[in-house]
Amino acid sequence: MPGAGPDVVLLDVALPDMDGFAVCRVLRRTAPGVTVVFCSVRDAEHYGDAVERSAAAGFLPKSSLSAAALALIVARQPDRR
Repeated sequence: MPGAGPDVVLLDVALPDMDGFAVCRVLRRTAPGVTVVFCSVRDAEHYGDAVERSAAAGFLPKSSLSAAALALIVARQPDRR
């Protein structure tokens, strides 16, 4: 069923079996229209430039995570305006 997948994925960088960067790459290949936003208990700086190099739309530390903050990142995506 077309369009049945998610529009936005809030993805933790630290996962038990695969890191969020690898999951993001798979999501972008299998669902190219999905907007991925990373989150973590750590700040983005902890991951060096990996966040910037990824296909994710942005990053939110869990301490700043809110619906409004997530909506701002999603709204900045060209295909969401």
